[in-house]
Amino acid sequence: MLKHQGENAIRQSGDEARESHTSLMEYCWNHTTLHALKIDNTLTYLQTAFNYQRFAEQILQMEQRFAGEVMSHIEFLRDNDGNITASGPAAGALFDRRATQ
Repeated sequence: MLKHQGENAIRQSGDEARESHTSLMEYCWNHTTLHALKIDNTLTYLQTAFNYQRFAEQILQMEQRFAGEVMSHIEFLRDNDGNITASGPAAGALFDRRATQ
């Protein structure tokens, strides 16, 4: 940061995130969707959060169910209890058709 005259606007430790039950990453979830919308403004997204014990299985199930219709962006993170899990947006245009299913 010093090289580019940057400054740290906010910092949060793991302990602070656990105490508040909120982490800074909650403020940046839509970064992938925002980049995709610059190219195709008809896209929408489905925010996903997978069970930490079954995330690999659940990711594969989503891929099979929506094959060819959505593009997934999966992020791996550690939750407040220390479990490694996965979540992220799945962007696509299918949600207009399936919203009522």
